[in-house]
Amino acid sequence: MYSPEWAATQFKGPALKIAFLTLLKLLSGTYFLLTSIYCLLAYLPYTYADVIMAPPYAWMPWFARWNAWLYWPILLALAVTCWNARTKIWYYFLFGALAVFGVVITVKPFMPHAQDNNATFFWSLIALLPLAATTIANILSDPFWRRKDETAGVLFEYGTALKVGISISLLYALSTMYSKYAAAHSFEMFQSAYDSELVGWSLVSHISIALIVLSVLNLIRMAAARNSRARALRLAFLAPLMVALLSWGLIRFLANSLSFVGWQAHFYAIYFAFTLTLFAIFVGAPFLTLTRAVLAHKGRRFLLGGLCAGMAIIAFLFPVIVGGADWNGMFQTTFTLIFWLVVAISFYAFRPQRRSYSLATVLGVLILTIFGYQALHASEILWGKPLGLTDDSIARSIDLYATRDTSFDLAHHLLGGGQTEVCGDLCRIMRVYANIRKPIVKNDVNLVSKFVPTTEPRPNIFIFVIDSVRSDYLGAYNPKVDFTPNLDKFAKDSIAIPNTYTQYAGTSLSEPAIWAGALLLHSHYQQPFHKIDGLEKLVEGDGYQMIVSWDVILRQILSPPPDIIKLDTDKPLWNNMEACSTVQQLETTLDNRTDTSRPVFFYAQPENVHQFGKNNLPKRTSENWRLRDGFNNRIAYELNQVDGCLGGFFHYLRAKNLYDNSIIIVTADHGDATGELGR
Repeated sequence: MYSPEWAATQFKGPALKIAFLTLLKLLSGTYFLLTSIYCLLAYLPYTYADVIMAPPYAWMPWFARWNAWLYWPILLALAVTCWNARTKIWYYFLFGALAVFGVVITVKPFMPHAQDNNATFFWSLIALLPLAATTIANILSDPFWRRKDETAGVLFEYGTALKVGISISLLYALSTMYSKYAAAHSFEMFQSAYDSELVGWSLVSHISIALIVLSVLNLIRMAAARNSRARALRLAFLAPLMVALLSWGLIRFLANSLSFVGWQAHFYAIYFAFTLTLFAIFVGAPFLTLTRAVLAHKGRRFLLGGLCAGMAIIAFLFPVIVGGADWNGMFQTTFTLIFWLVVAISFYAFRPQRRSYSLATVLGVLILTIFGYQALHASEILWGKPLGLTDDSIARSIDLYATRDTSFDLAHHLLGGGQTEVCGDLCRIMRVYANIRKPIVKNDVNLVSKFVPTTEPRPNIFIFVIDSVRSDYLGAYNPKVDFTPNLDKFAKDSIAIPNTYTQYAGTSLSEPAIWAGALLLHSHYQQPFHKIDGLEKLVEGDGYQMIVSWDVILRQILSPPPDIIKLDTDKPLWNNMEACSTVQQLETTLDNRTDTSRPVFFYAQPENVHQFGKNNLPKRTSENWRLRDGFNNRIAYELNQVDGCLGGFFHYLRAKNLYDNSIIIVTADHGDATGELGR
């Protein structure tokens, strides 16, 4: 039904035809969904500055540049997936309109020039239209949903749901144990009552989710059982439920991770969830058309087992593969949802077993599961003593485990668990002022009423702003730290500021504030920035030779003198900036200076510790690193590397007799959460 005639001559059997067309659908859907997400990120001022103007991945600017040309093969793939409807008039109207749209964006492409304005938000919605329109037309014209369903009154059996919940729970618990082993090279899970309690609660949560979801599906099947078009009625019940759940999750993500709130955020979340639900039905419907003969094929169980095994291996390794480069768990959560769906369908298809339950039985299972879970949750002070002595300490232990076990984290939040950050009016005010777009600076802001160049000897100035470093990861502030010996020694030879704060928990806001030397309006790259750039005025006024690590933010805010020396111009991406390479270039530059009468002003913001940082430094192994209890292992190791490089630079300055007549500042732009409140 879904395969074109030419594909039928290429493949044998309906399963291979469906697999081929499913691949085309997934490619098409990925293209349109990614285009919409890219435009949304460009619309939001913060992500426009931090993701679009400074892409962390090389494929992002490539995708934007070639988006219009990629549209044509994607449109062809989409047309092939709908080939069976070529006899219908809507097919030609729809794809004719989409072809005209393709001509428009090819002649005048939008993506490479996307700005943080309302037009970009409009394009984030337009990008979903081809996918939404195609899926709606296919679903409405598909005779499958109008056919009589011989199994309309038969329900899913609960035994398989228990197997699904238990299997997923234990797999992710083992994955968490492996992730800990990969970081510490020692197995520590399941070795204490603490770990056993957490794994047990994860098991309860997964089973509860499985029973609740299955009960809802069974209720939907029962409600549609006596209707002649049971399939269509089930779809009418299930689709809005899926849209509601996806919208809820997207609204939470947009607010918590992107600070995108208000009617536009709600509209986008609902529209995206609506399109994604339709697309899921579009992709999944052909699998429901497989005949019983195909389902009974002797290789069916082998294929399903292979699919589950492959997905399980990916799920097992995914936390280690993704590592810290997963913004608030977005990639892992998305994959986990897909994994849940694939495993559940495969388990039921592996050994199809249906049961006839009464309405009272289904409602009883649903009610008992909900109340049973809530009762266990309310009595956690009794059974959760290994996790803590108070409700709050138990909740913190559970939430900490949830940051390592994505599947449990998802189940835990779906069941109403997890601590949430309450910010209220402060967050509302901050978000309002963070959405100011393209502010113009009209007047100069001077730190002093009249600037007069100094007549005193001018020291060299070296500023290192280590991105995302927390003070509790430095021995100068935390006696438990033993991995920053050079910085600790430097702190004893310096003035260590005991209480430091950042006004902004984001680099593209914090770094300009450092140069301005003052609290700024919550907006990115106010122009012309020179009017408020106190640090640059001081450097120019006192005749310093400016040497900077030329990162993407300085390119936006500096109006540098013609003799500025730019380091790290060989780095293709902002997250390639790292302290060791920068220090090597700086030492070479200082050695090759011809005019040594001018003092040096140097500034760098290395990204070694940043969660998206990528460099060529040695990776940690059990031979060169040991786990520090109570610290994020990645941050500790990468900060240790920075410590070694800066220690070498301090030694260089002493050897060149530059140390004593230099001001050296080591600081950070902000810190990062390592699981607190799920972040």
